Amino acid sequence: MEAFNRPHVYRLSHRAHRLFAQLAQNPDNGASVSLAKDIAMLSSLFTKERTRISARYLDDPALKAGYAAYFLPVNFAKVQILLSEMPDDWAERSELSVLDIGTGPGTASLAVWDWLATHARVKPPALHVTAVDHQRQPSSSRLDCGRPMDRRRQKVGRT
Repeated sequence: MEAFNRPHVYRLSHRAHRLFAQLAQNPDNGASVSLAKDIAMLSSLFTKERTRISARYLDDPALKAGYAAYFLPVNFAKVQILLSEMPDDWAERSELSVLDIGTGPGTASLAVWDWLATHARVKPPALHVTAVDHQRQPSSSRLDCGRPMDRRRQKVGRT
């Protein structure tokens, strides 16, 4: 096992790049003319005004656009950087289970799935995700991630 905080270069997978490009172009994800303001508003709600944020914040097209454009890629990368800090052999099991508490639109689970699909030395493990959130959001409030990652779902064994 290597030491934590070892210097390394982090790169997003090609699948992640395609996903983020698709999210940015998808009008169903609430694209807005004032995207910078949408990101700033959501940032304020996540930090200084935490008590004002609704559990259904992704129902708001402006907040949904801000999340898709900024918070999804940033949080996705944060999870993958943490995974890179894990012992080298942790992903070599035949099956892995993930408990995603406060899953929101599923950013962390998606990041784990992509990391495993990209970094598995032989065959990605079967990934079992239990996603828990206090608000059951209707499909209209979820980010439309389309198909870039769905094609490999069977190969990774996501349930």
